[in-house]
Amino acid sequence: MFENDFLLWAFLFALILLLITPTIWHLYTGWRYRRDAILAAFSDEAIRTYFKTFHSNYDAMSGKSPSVRLKKFYDERYGRQHFVLPLVLLILITSCPLIWSGLSVQIWLDTGNFNTFLPHHLPPFCVMSIAGAYTYGVFDQIQRCYISDLSPVDLYWVSFRLSIAVPLAWALTHLLAENLAIPAAFLIGVFPTNTLMKFIRKLTSQKLGFVDDLQKRAT
Repeated sequence: MFENDFLLWAFLFALILLLITPTIWHLYTGWRYRRDAILAAFSDEAIRTYFKTFHSNYDAMSGKSPSVRLKKFYDERYGRQHFVLPLVLLILITSCPLIWSGLSVQIWLDTGNFNTFLPHHLPPFCVMSIAGAYTYGVFDQIQRCYISDLSPVDLYWVSFRLSIAVPLAWALTHLLAENLAIPAAFLIGVFPTNTLMKFIRKLTSQKLGFVDDLQKRAT
């Protein structure tokens, strides 16, 4: 019993670590390389023209060279500090559904029954929905980290997906056939956010009879 519990919680900790590692890696590698590549593309004359045209009131370190001013400006607008709040929120929001799922999975392991459901624990389709949202979040961050195109708003989107995982799973159980609820909860969770929202709106419109109205508006 103790060994199973330890392995389960160690696995959950590893999942949280996996989700935030791409962002941390990006902040220490990709972010700096991307900043240096952008700043290197500007000559001193181009920097002077840029500030004169778009930020004429920006006077921070005005006595310094144009390249130093631009680096200071870039760090203020797009610096690493802007990742702190979304990263903290991501850790907190990720920990809640993963720990909740871990407690539910622990019940299944202890009883040996996948269909066991106790009050304050999650049913299987909710756990699968969280797993789908988590899969999307890890994939999206790894991909963006690889191309050095990760921004703070991307972390907010991952937090949003994990926040709606449980209510989305509950909704699917009432909109889809019972035998499709569990696989659909996971598979829908791995869709890109825009695709997911379009699917939800379309499915809801069909179930509530809004299809005709939407078609009329489209025409």
